[in-house]
Amino acid sequence: MTTLAELADRAQNALNDAAVGTWPQATVEQWCRDAIADYATHFTRYNDSTINCVTGTHYYSMQALQRGIVSVEYPYGQDPPRYLKRRPVTHPRFWDEDGYYDLEDFQDHEQTDYLWISDSPTTGEQIHVIYRAMYNSSALAAAHTIEVPEEHEPLLLLFVVFRAHTERMSTEAQNPDTTIRMLQQMKLAVQAAEYAYHQGLRDAKKTQASGGWVPPWEVDGYDRIY
Repeated sequence: MTTLAELADRAQNALNDAAVGTWPQATVEQWCRDAIADYATHFTRYNDSTINCVTGTHYYSMQALQRGIVSVEYPYGQDPPRYLKRRPVTHPRFWDEDGYYDLEDFQDHEQTDYLWISDSPTTGEQIHVIYRAMYNSSALAAAHTIEVPEEHEPLLLLFVVFRAHTERMSTEAQNPDTTIRMLQQMKLAVQAAEYAYHQGLRDAKKTQASGGWVPPWEVDGYDRIY
């Protein structure tokens, strides 16, 4: 698996700056974090967690990086599994019937998200949640392993190259040399690097096969059953 420092080293090589003569290692590592954060707006990963219930407690904290629940199994471990259905906690019948859940989702990293269930659990029972999650970026240290799949790491390098070109253009724009077309040439280089990155994203999305966990199918009373 690749660490953040190793990814930054590869980025330095892509920038022809292996000796760290132009960009400090810390700067490139931050660009790598930014690359992962941007990547996470295009791709999410699946994760799961098992929650230990407490008698009479209907709400439980969720992981900070969760971005949407796929399924909630409660009580966990039954055969066949029993999955809860989504219903707003504000629904007038949410508390009148078992078998429902809701997610209090703030969609940020400041407040805790909560999973609510209409059932009244007891200590010893568990809830199994499958959810979509963001890739960790801001909390990554140099020695930490990145979570992005290895086959998509070249996308992160393309992003860093794009950021490096942008930084060089911004530096030139602060005190441009008006005797040559340097600023215009840098702008074209930035546009080319940005295009290469977004083209890489498009290609990666095209090669993805549909699969993974999906929510349970629901039908209404008007759907035909064969």
